[in-house]
Amino acid sequence: HMQRIYHPMKNKGKWTGLEDMQLQQMVEEHRHKWGSVAQALERPPAECRNRYIKCFAQKEARCKGSWSPGEESRLTQIMRDLDEEGKTTGTLNNFWEVVAGWMDNTRTAHQCHNKWNDLLYPKLQNSGKAPHWSHIDSYILIQKVASLELDAEGDINWSALTDDAWKFWTPHKLQQRWASLKKTV
Repeated sequence: HMQRIYHPMKNKGKWTGLEDMQLQQMVEEHRHKWGSVAQALERPPAECRNRYIKCFAQKEARCKGSWSPGEESRLTQIMRDLDEEGKTTGTLNNFWEVVAGWMDNTRTAHQCHNKWNDLLYPKLQNSGKAPHWSHIDSYILIQKVASLELDAEGDINWSALTDDAWKFWTPHKLQQRWASLKKTV
């Protein structure tokens, strides 16, 4: 994230039709070497990769909207298989892109990541039931944030707030819940 904020090419603006054509050509030429593609287009590598995946890579096969029960069970099985093989998010480069590929690219890496971390994994940890946020959870979250004694909300390390006793809530979910709690005050 910090790299993108200070990247010298971050203020390039919206993609043009010409740039989209060049992007497709560069990906074909350099395959998925995003550094080379980015240099040719004078854009950050992550921006080139995200644009290509979002707009051009197997777009016709990609699903949007609600996940079907079949998709959810397929993602769960993929993650179980990876766990049995000892492969986790830290052991594979572009882990979620690999997972999306095993989903036949019907869902993006981002969709797979969010579905697993925000719904399926917590449900698996809670005996197959989706966990529900309680008033006690809200109290715990408020206490944990207050104990950090930070000057700015942007300094919160959401990963540091999770623990084994509170295993259902991912850092992403905690951040979402914090945002919704602030609206009620």
